[in-house]
Amino acid sequence: MQAIDLAEVIKITGLSRSTIYGRTDPHGRQYDPTFPKKFSLGGDRVGWDRDEVYAWLRECAERAKQGGSGRRKHVATAQLNAADDESVRQTKRKKQTAFANVGEAIVAGVKQNQILLHFLEMPSWTPHMGAMLLAGVQPPSDCLEFPVEAKGIDGRKLGYATAEFTTARAMLKLWQEWEFDDAAPDRLHPLAFLDWCLNEAEIESPWLEVMLMLVNCPRPSSAAADASMLAAKIAPLQFNRSR
Repeated sequence: MQAIDLAEVIKITGLSRSTIYGRTDPHGRQYDPTFPKKFSLGGDRVGWDRDEVYAWLRECAERAKQGGSGRRKHVATAQLNAADDESVRQTKRKKQTAFANVGEAIVAGVKQNQILLHFLEMPSWTPHMGAMLLAGVQPPSDCLEFPVEAKGIDGRKLGYATAEFTTARAMLKLWQEWEFDDAAPDRLHPLAFLDWCLNEAEIESPWLEVMLMLVNCPRPSSAAADASMLAAKIAPLQFNRSR
């Protein structure tokens, strides 16, 4: 067990100090009996079990994804779209201030696409890497677990509790539960991963659309990655398949 302080709990969950204490107060209106219990570290210091905090966060994500019926890939797509809702809303709210004109949008999009090409030209991805990229998050190379925080493809700082990470977790869950002919590979070529997303799982993700365009296999796009899509059309980058 690893004890963490309140600041780390705030960082992991994205909750405020008052909300966290409200969740742990049995007499408060915000009380949540499932929220990890704090414990004394001696003196006035208290801590939380890091594993319990992450377990609670995973349970929250699972509860949010419950419900629905039909074919598994359609359920998974609905989960991914739901997880993307807040990210899409934020993108729309920031659209007017983020890009004063088309030129700025192209410049921003080219930078994002250069980041994507860097990953697309790698010899292999882990499933965690693929899930993060499809959610718009820059993954550590060869990562086998999700980091506590990371930088978005658009440069924003993202925490474990953000919509992007929720989307990545849903994507990884779909991969882990997929019925492969053989054992699911722990590493595969980026194009093989995109092929699985497109032709097997039929994933709907705005960043998938951008990457498909960058490797010259476009599909009708959504609006969540406007700058990258615009830049890919107007200022295309050269994808090197030989790496």
